[in-house]
Amino acid sequence: MEVIDTSTPALDRLAELDLTSALAREGGPPDSGAGARFNDCVVGLSRFVGSPPWERHPDSDEILHVLAGHSDLTLLPDTGPVTLALDAGSVVIVPRGVWHRNHGIPSVTMLYVTPAGGNEHSWADDPRTGS
Repeated sequence: MEVIDTSTPALDRLAELDLTSALAREGGPPDSGAGARFNDCVVGLSRFVGSPPWERHPDSDEILHVLAGHSDLTLLPDTGPVTLALDAGSVVIVPRGVWHRNHGIPSVTMLYVTPAGGNEHSWADDPRTGS
């Protein structure tokens, strides 16, 4: 059994990742360092500024819960781009197979439940076309 501490003191101690740096782009998304297994998913905390790469989860939905800060979440469904403004308390379910990425403004702390395997990542401007 694992406990994920989301108390204010614990969140204040969580290291903030700067995803705008060139180092964050090498080899894929950075590891937040906090996570626990739940069925076929990873449950964890991440605190970041900037944008991670685009990602999609072909086999399962993903849950994102904003604990502090703000994020603009952009999704790329077949109908065209959609951007959602997420503030503390927001919970969103990202449908399986939909490319998406967050942009922490100025930073965001979120709890996530992400499929553990089969995920795809892209730094392309439009991951659907690779350009």
